[in-house]
Amino acid sequence: MTQRLHLTPVATQVVVRNEQCNIATLVDAVFLNAKGRIVVVELKTGFEGYNDVSTGRMLAEFAYLTNAPASQHRVQLAFTKEMFEMTFPEFGDVDGLLIRMTSTGAHVRSLDQRDSAAARAAMRKGSKF
Repeated sequence: MTQRLHLTPVATQVVVRNEQCNIATLVDAVFLNAKGRIVVVELKTGFEGYNDVSTGRMLAEFAYLTNAPASQHRVQLAFTKEMFEMTFPEFGDVDGLLIRMTSTGAHVRSLDQRDSAAARAAMRKGSKF
């Protein structure tokens, strides 16, 4: 799959953080794409049969999303990407991919810029999560 996406592995389980909000996470994988840009990747498995099932909506900056696992994964990728850029400013703006492995194969989704903007706005508030 990484060949099909023209991705070269760089690192796995990279710690990223936002000290103002007192949050941190691990980036599942970091790659370089064919253009030499950094790509942070969140890997997901499972969720078959309920990935898009929701019981309501997200709150605040993410109110445009349902609370389905698929949306939760989008939010996680957005925060992870933004925290990667804060932790490693020398790499500048990076790309993000969500890769979900199921029994039918790999499903790849690029980071939605609206999700990224919402994560930035939430972190600017300086809330403690």
